[in-house]
Amino acid sequence: MSETSIIVQLQSSIAKAAKFLETAQWPGGFWIDFELFVGMSNQWVTAYVAHCLARAVPGSPALAPAITYLLRTELPTSGWGFNRHVPPDGDSTANAVYFLARYGRDFLDPSDLLRCAHTLASFQSEGDGGFVTYKARPARPGEEKPAFMYESSGWTISHLSVTSLAAVALLAFDLASADGVFRPYRQRAAEFIRKTQEASGYWEDHWWQDRVYGTYWAARFLATNPPEVGQDDVARLERAKDWLAQVVHTDGAWGNGLDGDAAAFYTSLAVSTLLLETGCGVPLALESRFASLARRGLECLLEMQEQDGGWPTVSMLLTPVPEVVVPWESQHPSSHQAVPDQNRLFTTATTLVALARGRDWLARS
Repeated sequence: MSETSIIVQLQSSIAKAAKFLETAQWPGGFWIDFELFVGMSNQWVTAYVAHCLARAVPGSPALAPAITYLLRTELPTSGWGFNRHVPPDGDSTANAVYFLARYGRDFLDPSDLLRCAHTLASFQSEGDGGFVTYKARPARPGEEKPAFMYESSGWTISHLSVTSLAAVALLAFDLASADGVFRPYRQRAAEFIRKTQEASGYWEDHWWQDRVYGTYWAARFLATNPPEVGQDDVARLERAKDWLAQVVHTDGAWGNGLDGDAAAFYTSLAVSTLLLETGCGVPLALESRFASLARRGLECLLEMQEQDGGWPTVSMLLTPVPEVVVPWESQHPSSHQAVPDQNRLFTTATTLVALARGRDWLARS
């Protein structure tokens, strides 16, 4: 298949996926997905879907309502959460700040955006420099300890994917404002990310039943973090890509990096990782040893797309009990019982980004 032919197919697929997401948006400007014991997610999912959609289709009519929704529903204690019935968390807040910093600057006062970014920065651990999902709090009167927000909880320690996405969000703010106010936070986050990469090249993560999601966001930050990107980080990115080359399935798609079947979600994250550029902005050469893998992965994603424009889901999101600190080493059932995005929004949004990266890569190359 020629470059021109696959670019045309990618653009057609992107248009169908964007329509799928736009049609799924509720009248209030939000999306919902992932049903957990606390209900379905609206804030977290809306922020994630919105910034993915904006990356691929910046003129989508769904973006302005999503911005309005997020600004209207910021939680009273400042920040955003899985939904409006739980406390704010670092992951949801990072997704929201990233979306607003990149695409929502015309909708809010710069001082409000700065306040939101400072709220996100407050989730950084003073100890290891990573970002926590939930801030620990003391027990309230009559309460032995908070349900999951106590000091030694697995939910209040630094998490790799949250750290990486928070660093990406603060970088987006710094690049847009050109003052570098959050550079010290990004530097500490970078050290956390560097030291948590496994020797094989991947990163483990607390909330995901795979090694691909965390690897993508960690590599994404290290590849695009000026001016700290150095040869050591380039080597780390290469190790991550080498690992992906080792775990690709024979048909050219990817599973969860463990022992799972191939799925669009994991294939998309793998392709996006392979297509990452370093801070010098040089695209992946067509003759690169990773280029053929990325291209075949894009073809797999085109083949996997369903008639309605979305992609099939897979069980992916973990909610380990708070007592579990290292899920990938735990035998507790909650460390292995993942839930899917039953509305296929998270999967489709993730795949949309991979297709947009592939389209832009082929067009430039």
